[in-house]
Amino acid sequence: MTGLLTFTATGRESDRTATAELRVLHKKQPPPVTGSSLSTPMKLGGGLVGAGAVMLLLTLAWRRRQRLGGAAH
Repeated sequence: MTGLLTFTATGRESDRTATAELRVLHKKQPPPVTGSSLSTPMKLGGGLVGAGAVMLLLTLAWRRRQRLGGAAH
């Protein structure tokens, strides 16, 4: 639906009139998603996952080393 809609209201006691016009336009097509806007969040998420994996491996290696080193003393 496109066109110009006019709304008119009249006060019961004051007899004052007010109008409002609303123009309805054609719906624009959304811009295409190219994937370039997703690359930065994906890189950031991948980096965080990679950093978490490295920290987990370092923690496991440190715990294993502490356990083996503590038994020798």
